[in-house]
Amino acid sequence: MRFIVIVLLLPFILSALTLEEAIDALTKNNLNIKIVNQDVAASQSKLSQRQSSSFGSLDLLAALAIYNDERTLAPIVPPLTNDIATSDTIGSLGVGYKVNLFNGMKTFNEIDMDKLSVSISQAKQKFTQYEQIYVTQVLYLNILSLEKTLYTQEEYKKVLKNLKSVVQESVEYGKKPQLDLLKIDSQIYKTEEQITLLQTKIKISKSTLSVMIYGELKPMEELEDIDISHEQKSYLLENLPSIQISQYSLKKNTKAYQNAYTSYYPQVNFQASYIDNYGNGNKENISTATINLQWKIFDFGAREDGVQLAKIQKIKTTIASKKTQLEYENKIYEAKERIVQNEQLLKSRQTEYLVATKIKEIEELKYNEGQSSINDFLFASTDEKFSQSKYIEAKYKLIESQFYLEFLTKE
Repeated sequence: MRFIVIVLLLPFILSALTLEEAIDALTKNNLNIKIVNQDVAASQSKLSQRQSSSFGSLDLLAALAIYNDERTLAPIVPPLTNDIATSDTIGSLGVGYKVNLFNGMKTFNEIDMDKLSVSISQAKQKFTQYEQIYVTQVLYLNILSLEKTLYTQEEYKKVLKNLKSVVQESVEYGKKPQLDLLKIDSQIYKTEEQITLLQTKIKISKSTLSVMIYGELKPMEELEDIDISHEQKSYLLENLPSIQISQYSLKKNTKAYQNAYTSYYPQVNFQASYIDNYGNGNKENISTATINLQWKIFDFGAREDGVQLAKIQKIKTTIASKKTQLEYENKIYEAKERIVQNEQLLKSRQTEYLVATKIKEIEELKYNEGQSSINDFLFASTDEKFSQSKYIEAKYKLIESQFYLEFLTKE
């Protein structure tokens, strides 16, 4: 018989959603994660574009020109002859190539900056994923806490109804006053109100969790309970995504400061073309190769201002990076202290719950023996359920604080 019961319950046990399954669904469906994944792809594409553009470009050249009188198909060069090809309609077809040969290392600096942008986007990708996992964990724990509290309230309602039946019989025999029934009914109504509020909160939390992990609103199955963990993983501060973001940003602004000085260097460009000109059945070839230099010698202080602005940004990022590191170290310290606090709080709540249960049992015995009023018994019963709810809340609060430290220190 016991085997049959287990077999019948097995499908319901297996259908419960575990936290690991929720996180797995989150990494596949979460919209915030999908957005940041596209940011990574965009930064990689920008880097690839910058690297490719450094090799210059090869262009197809074509033109059709109509003049008011005939023009030569090619420039006149010695020795001069009488058979120079001319036409008033000249068509051109050819190819051209142009590339920058030197710009004060500006291109290389910009490629390095784009590489750092890729690193920043990848660090943000990790941070966003870890953040969304933590939010999912908090929602998951909140639902478990609400469901456990709901269960205690529903059980309390059953107890009150059973108590009402017993008191009803005593009232009929004149052993208990009618007022006791009214007080029990009042407590039942209050419990039903709490049950409704809890049910509403659970529904809202589950819909929020559904959007988080599935990227859509869909019915949520039952959640599997989780236990308190005592494991704290080791980590290196420099490997944490938030610290990496600030460090990469500092390197990028340092590179931007270096890049600002490239405006003091000359620009050297190379350009070559091979073009065939057509007109009146004739064809002339024109081939050119050009190297040009452009060197800005005076710009009324614009370059100096650009360097100064880049320097200020570098100093600002250096300060911000130090500030981020100090604040993050403090967050980790606070998270560890919060775990210790919540461990003590859980022990305290457990003791309060045990004491409240004992007091309720005593008050129930006294009421049944006519030594106290229904008020004392109902107050003790309410206090017991309140203590139980606080104990449940403290348990999941401790787990949440453990998840928070895990989020902060996850590499």
